[in-house]
Amino acid sequence: MAIQASPEPKNEIHVLHIDDQPDQLRFTKMFLESSDDELKIEDTTSAEEAMNMLKSRRYDCVVADYRMPDVDGIELAKKIRELHKVPLIMYTAWGSDKVAEDAFAVGVDDYIRKELEPSHYQILAKRIRMAVEKHRAEELCRRVSSTMDHALTHSLQVIKRATACMRNEPDKAMDMLQMIDDAIDHAAQILDDLRYLTGIDSE
Repeated sequence: MAIQASPEPKNEIHVLHIDDQPDQLRFTKMFLESSDDELKIEDTTSAEEAMNMLKSRRYDCVVADYRMPDVDGIELAKKIRELHKVPLIMYTAWGSDKVAEDAFAVGVDDYIRKELEPSHYQILAKRIRMAVEKHRAEELCRRVSSTMDHALTHSLQVIKRATACMRNEPDKAMDMLQMIDDAIDHAAQILDDLRYLTGIDSE
């Protein structure tokens, strides 16, 4: 079976923002969505509510503060990583080199210091988009690799069985050659699909 191209993903990038300061959430949502109209921000001041939101909805990226009253950003990142591979950005005004090191150690994808300049939100928007696009590309590579491995292994098994049958039952050679041709065509179709999915043109 040929690989079927997945439907074009929606351009929207759904972001969950976690911060214990409601004003910070409000301003971040306003500036991010004005910086990039494909960003759709949902937010919460509670780490516990954030975990419930992640269990019930799909997000493309999580942006979390470090210093919060119920849990720090490192512990929250650990909890998120136990359940999700979603891109995770720590966004904080209270960080340090040690906090950044600890954040990356538990699987945070990016670490950004908060700044007062409104233009800083454009940087945050770009970093969110970069993290999401990198994650999507990696997921596509994993899916394609898995499908390719399964399909090509099947084609090789068909060829091996047909070759063995030709040795043992020469009168069935024509039928076996047809099986081999079909298996080769199948493998060629898989390679064409791979080029389509990855945007690689054949020479």
